[in-house]
Amino acid sequence: MPGSVETTQQLEITGQVMLNVVAVTVLIGLHYSGQVIGLPQTPPLAGEWQMLFSENCAGRYPPILRFDPQGVYSTPGSQGQGYRLDGGDWWQSSADTVEIGQPNDAMQRFHFTITQQNRLILRDEEGCVLFYQKAGD
Repeated sequence: MPGSVETTQQLEITGQVMLNVVAVTVLIGLHYSGQVIGLPQTPPLAGEWQMLFSENCAGRYPPILRFDPQGVYSTPGSQGQGYRLDGGDWWQSSADTVEIGQPNDAMQRFHFTITQQNRLILRDEEGCVLFYQKAGD
């Protein structure tokens, strides 16, 4: 039966094309904004940071900031002491900007840099500059 060999070959080719389409679709689906979805990625701010010093803002911010990778931060040992940051939500809104929740639930914007020495430099919109060191470094 000559028709069955042609049909089998057509089915094999169709199957290969479908597998290729599925593979490409899966690969496209894994990529979003240049990052692979589904693989754990720790945000650069995640972890505990200990204040080294500040400029133009003595006493406004807590000595320790702990950023959870899931978008929650805490200020160990500093809750209720009148600091502008007291624990809550946080997210990185751009490559150099982070939004951090205040005690009144308003979000405060900071521009940040992380140095090669694992120092976090935060600058608020009033010009206060905070210098933190990553704990354990």
